[in-house]
Amino acid sequence: MIRYKKSNINGAEFAHMSRNQQHNNKLVAKGIENKFGIPSIRTMSLLDAITDYIIDTILEGDSVTLKGLGHFHSSISLNDKGEPYLKKIVLIPDKECKQKLAQAKFEEE
Repeated sequence: MIRYKKSNINGAEFAHMSRNQQHNNKLVAKGIENKFGIPSIRTMSLLDAITDYIIDTILEGDSVTLKGLGHFHSSISLNDKGEPYLKKIVLIPDKECKQKLAQAKFEEE
């Protein structure tokens, strides 16, 4: 269940998610252990390896696609001196991820 609040700014209505908890690697690993039985210590190592792999791939100028999640790619910009820098890493959900996310249920606070 996704909780949200509505707000009105200059006559335009917006919805904002009310965040409960940020899931870090430790919490993700514990959740995977509880749901799938994979020991959290192994999951932590795998999460670290996936993160390193994605970052290394982005730094080579390439992108990464994970089936069921989506496509990671970087966005570059120029700083005040006209030099390029990596502005952000973008995740574009794939079709399977979008279908799962479309099942979201919402509750207004």
